[in-house]
Amino acid sequence: MTQTLSRDPSDPLFQPINDSDPATPGDPLSRLRFHYGQCLSAEDFEAEQRYFVLRQRLHNALLHGVGTVWGLAIRRKEPPPEGGDQLICEPGMAIDPLGREIWVTQPLCLDLAALETRFWAQLASTDPADPEAPTRRAYVVLRYQACPSEAVPVIPLPCGDDQDGLAASRLRDSFRLCLEAEAPPDPYATVRDISRRLGSRDRRLGPRRGDRWRAADGTIWIYDQPRNADGTWRADDPSTPARESDLRWRIAPSVPPASPGGPLPVPAPLTLHPWQGWRQGLLDHALNDPIAEVTIAPGPLERFWSGADDAALLLASLDLEATNLPSTAELQPVRLLPATAAASNPDNGVRAVLPSVQAVADLAFGIRLEGTEGQSKGVLQARLVSAHALDTNGQPTASAGGAAATLIEVGLSHPLAADAPELAKGIRLLCKPSGSGRWQTLKPETIRLASSPEGSSVQLLVKPAWSSRTPFQVVLSGTGPAALLSDTPRPMPMAGVVGEVVPPGSGRDAHLFGTYTPPTP
Repeated sequence: MTQTLSRDPSDPLFQPINDSDPATPGDPLSRLRFHYGQCLSAEDFEAEQRYFVLRQRLHNALLHGVGTVWGLAIRRKEPPPEGGDQLICEPGMAIDPLGREIWVTQPLCLDLAALETRFWAQLASTDPADPEAPTRRAYVVLRYQACPSEAVPVIPLPCGDDQDGLAASRLRDSFRLCLEAEAPPDPYATVRDISRRLGSRDRRLGPRRGDRWRAADGTIWIYDQPRNADGTWRADDPSTPARESDLRWRIAPSVPPASPGGPLPVPAPLTLHPWQGWRQGLLDHALNDPIAEVTIAPGPLERFWSGADDAALLLASLDLEATNLPSTAELQPVRLLPATAAASNPDNGVRAVLPSVQAVADLAFGIRLEGTEGQSKGVLQARLVSAHALDTNGQPTASAGGAAATLIEVGLSHPLAADAPELAKGIRLLCKPSGSGRWQTLKPETIRLASSPEGSSVQLLVKPAWSSRTPFQVVLSGTGPAALLSDTPRPMPMAGVVGEVVPPGSGRDAHLFGTYTPPTP
């Protein structure tokens, strides 16, 4: 377990620790231009790599953001080992404030049996009103780290020592999982966070402190808290939710009132259509217009390639208490406080979350685009496929000599609304004849619908009967002009095979594979 003592709060954001990032410093805006006969050095190849690595990081940070993409859950190890509490960090992936991807490919263990005494002294109390409370809070922090590996012999420098004869031939993207006394710095100095602009979910389309409104006469109004007559802030700052109603529109100080000396007209609250509100919010965000005097611009872009190394991600907070076990001058035995109904411990809710585009779409539209488990109920889907031999009377036969046709039957979850010509358009049969390695399209003799106590099915009759073991494939169209529809008051397109999860009303072709085995002689 790595224990990092708290940093000086006056340190600038992203103060490098050891600058182990091999891609910085670099220039993501310049790449090599090759020409015939060009002499290339190691620096040229490093520049070639840096261009693509840094451009990808800029893309991650500025177009996606910061936080946990998936996984990396911090949980207790249950049951706790005899030696003391332990934490497990699950595998996962995250993007740090500098756009670097952090991959944890296997579960990791953090042993909390004891902490360094000097580290324990750095931890703050969990009760702000009682700095001397016996319970203290620590933070699980994840950092990107590049690890050189696979040393190979190199040409040593003049007057160098023995170590100069080896150099790493590989750089592996790795990480450091730390326990720290302070939460990492707020990453918003380099990342614009639109949630700061939009506010809470139920207030998203209403005016918020700092919002601006341009009146018809060209004056600019700001939605802000009341001030005293001399322009100073009122002592009763109405910044709490209970006092939000005290917020009022005031004219921007840089714009003179329409009628000097007279009372200022107060504009009506914003009444934007929801989509207009969203678009205006996105436009303001893209233009980096600060709100409530909080600068949300990314800041100097050079931060992303100037050589800074420390850009930490907070994963969880831990509430700990000292145990009654004997301590030493170097170690303080501790244990995790039990979780309660009101608060989990460890608390994964403190981390920044970076959802995928898919997840954002799911939230926006209210359904998962790839469907949910319950949505398969009631949709038209294909079931298992079977094939057997028929005699000249159209009855199943177990005699190889009496087989006159092969019947392929596909079970359906719902009856089809189609006649014979439509069935022929929406169903294809493919097979691999004996001795052939390629799929061939086969036209069945007839295609018909059938119904039995077991349910509905579609039957394909092949003449003459297959005489050898034959792999086959039946394709039922769920898309395009020949899509098969269910025979219900609300026709639904074929939605694949039972087990495939799709949104209601979505079509998907059904591919069913089988192998016909002829009757034994």
